Amino acid sequence: MLRLSVLVAGLAAGAFLTLPSSANIITNGSFESYGTTSYTNTNASGTVIGYKLSLGSTDSGLRTSTTALPGWTVSRTGDDFAWFVNQNYGQIGTIPDGNWALALEKGEPVSQNFMAEVGKTYTVSYYVKSCYTNGDGSWGHLTSSIAVAASTLNLISYTQTAPVGSGSSSLAQTTTPTGAWTTYTYVFTVGANTTATLNFASADTDDSGVFLDNVVVTAVPEPGALALAAGLVIMVLGRRRS
Repeated sequence: MLRLSVLVAGLAAGAFLTLPSSANIITNGSFESYGTTSYTNTNASGTVIGYKLSLGSTDSGLRTSTTALPGWTVSRTGDDFAWFVNQNYGQIGTIPDGNWALALEKGEPVSQNFMAEVGKTYTVSYYVKSCYTNGDGSWGHLTSSIAVAASTLNLISYTQTAPVGSGSSSLAQTTTPTGAWTTYTYVFTVGANTTATLNFASADTDDSGVFLDNVVVTAVPEPGALALAAGLVIMVLGRRRS
């Protein structure tokens, strides 16, 4: 009987431990993997400092690529590209995670889908750093947004600037200009199981831009789900002991 109780306890505990963990849901969140590039940028000494992500052969109009940056859908408007830059880029400072970061300007968006479920709390976190080009002294803004097709989003908490849209089908957080890498976060739940789209885009229309890195989305059970799992473990053990 003791061995059986130990076995049941192990199985119940194992079931409890297989509840959703805090692993990153996002693929290639630090942009260390990239696809076809269309232009190599070098500094004065000839060192590679970045690439433009290739979105097709045409020179104007809206184009979208799901292969330029694995895990992400990258869009291009007009003649602007998403830049893929490394530590040698002069304004980037120390990249928060890995050797590469993404540079966005003039509204260029990147997005990624994931499944969002009722009973889980989702945390979005990312690092952003404003930059400016052509010596115009204009600092860039970034907008991070979550949109769902068939549900509502409920904001729980945030850091830095407050997202707008809680209770609707989208949340949007716009960063404040800063020349230092800064972490932004927001925490939310959904009202129904749905596909969620995480989107990042420059909020500027001039040559200002932003660097983006270390995008992480995690999901943890809400307290009620954890309590239910713990109760099941106790109930199973109690029945076996009796």
